[in-house]
Amino acid sequence: MRKIYYVLILLVGIVFASGCVQYPPANRTGNVTPTNQTQENVTISIVSAPANSTAGMPFAITWSVGGPGKTISHTAIHYDYVPHPGTLGEDVGPPGGYAYLTPDFASGTFYIPNTFTANITPTQAGTLYYRAHVIVDGSNYWTNERTINVASNVTNITTGQKSFAIDADDNGFYMNNVSVSSIPANISDMITLTFNVRPANVYYRALDFRGCGQEADGVATGNSTIMRLTVNGACNITSYWPASNVTRAALLISVGNVTGNVSGNATGQTGGGTTGGGGYSYSGNGGYYY
Repeated sequence: MRKIYYVLILLVGIVFASGCVQYPPANRTGNVTPTNQTQENVTISIVSAPANSTAGMPFAITWSVGGPGKTISHTAIHYDYVPHPGTLGEDVGPPGGYAYLTPDFASGTFYIPNTFTANITPTQAGTLYYRAHVIVDGSNYWTNERTINVASNVTNITTGQKSFAIDADDNGFYMNNVSVSSIPANISDMITLTFNVRPANVYYRALDFRGCGQEADGVATGNSTIMRLTVNGACNITSYWPASNVTRAALLISVGNVTGNVSGNATGQTGGGTTGGGGYSYSGNGGYYY
């Protein structure tokens, strides 16, 4: 009997001890492993651009900015006629050494990711060097430098059709970065003149162009206007400060051995550029009409 008694006591003790053992509670939610969220990187790339162009003739460049959805205040094509090789980092702000830029999205509020397109009218033959650029949250992002071959700006001379690309600022007119005061022509030549107002050295940030039966008012810096005329004789095209008679420079359309300041003797139209008239008709014979 005593043996049975001791066995019962032992069994009761074992049961009691097992009831006092604590087990960790079951994980009802499962194990959670923290993960690092990767922020979407900003990207910028050229989508389309021509390999070749002609001075005085506009062409388009399209570029794409990728990254997290947000607004930006600047993206542009920066370009020049001399190279600026190497990699431009996030600390290199505009212009990055480049003399020119496309003004379309240079300031304002724009959304990314997005695709942008802007036109450039090259002002000289040779090689045009360019990069796309964007500022996102204070950091700069540039593409690699790319090139476009630009053909001569005088075309089809034998048929009497000529085209000239001319830069202008407060101090004068320029072709291929060289100051010019006249361009040659013959009677009955059909001439296309593309005037590009330089982004610097223009006090009122715009110029008017008048003469040879032509008129284009308020051409802003970085923009251009196109004048087309048929030469009846020598004449001057003069640049002015906007909405004034303050002369800045004169460009002579010279015929034969004509030199100096003359006026009139041309017929044609103004327009076709980013600013300036479109479809105005004139007849010269002594000055301009407006």
